[in-house]
Amino acid sequence: MTLVVAGYEGDEVFFIGDSAITSDNVTLLSGFKKIYAVPIVVHAPYFLRTFKNYVPFRGYQGECVIALAGSTLIAQHVINSVVGHLDKIRVKHDYDENGIKYSLIRHCNTRDNQLYGPAYTEYDDDVYLDRDIFNSITIDNIKQIIEYSIKEALSSASKHVLGPDSWKRVINNEYLFALSCPHTRENFLYQVKLTEEQTDTGIKAVPIITQIPKGSIGVIGMKSYINELNTEYQKLLAMPSKISLGMLNCIEAIIEKCNSEGDRGVAKPIIYKRFNGKLVKGLTVSENGSWWKLDVDETPIRVLDKEKEQSLHDFPKFKFGEIDFKF
Repeated sequence: MTLVVAGYEGDEVFFIGDSAITSDNVTLLSGFKKIYAVPIVVHAPYFLRTFKNYVPFRGYQGECVIALAGSTLIAQHVINSVVGHLDKIRVKHDYDENGIKYSLIRHCNTRDNQLYGPAYTEYDDDVYLDRDIFNSITIDNIKQIIEYSIKEALSSASKHVLGPDSWKRVINNEYLFALSCPHTRENFLYQVKLTEEQTDTGIKAVPIITQIPKGSIGVIGMKSYINELNTEYQKLLAMPSKISLGMLNCIEAIIEKCNSEGDRGVAKPIIYKRFNGKLVKGLTVSENGSWWKLDVDETPIRVLDKEKEQSLHDFPKFKFGEIDFKF
């Protein structure tokens, strides 16, 4: 089980999550990371009269944040797919009645990229200017690539082949992710739920992506406290600088309540991170309940007195285990 909550605090997006890996309501490990930063690398075509290959575009360094709830093995496969696609995004061009237009495309989709066409074509030096490449980068294109990555990772799983327990481990996975528009600097938060879809090869798990608007939160994993979390967030909207502080207090209280009642599906440490184009880990709540403020290198620098704090606003590739536990 997992409890990860994300929402808006001003222009930023916060993520707060527990760190337990559990099996049959027993905490096997704590300190497991469930909130990750994934680099977004856009590649531009390189020409020597004709198209030669793609090279990284130095005018953009983006990042996507992904939070996970579900089976560790399923999540590992999904995240590997997302990383593999976001790391190799390419820019292509097409023509319409207004002339040339540029857009992003998956690296694996060479069929719809005319640079890979059979015709011999020479290109002028001004076909792919830096401003054209930068302007082609859109949130919608990146979101579509993430959606495709999740769908591709799950495409081999069919309900009629798997037993009920195995299928449940697939369909019960959930994700939250955040993106930042390179043009407006606005941050966007999304929730991904899996649903069943009948196809020619059986019933498949397909992702449904919903944008979470400002004034709302996304919750993945434990569902029994959604109303309590929503109520707390709505109350905190009247005190914008205290949103993360209040939500962290609320989540800590929920985890302590669960543990006191024998529910070990969630556990400390609790991780607080915030996203504003880049993901920053700001604070961790240790197993003994100490609130540690972290520097930019995620080094604990001092213990906070949570009773006296007024706000939390001031203040790399990842690995998964090979055993399929739930978290």
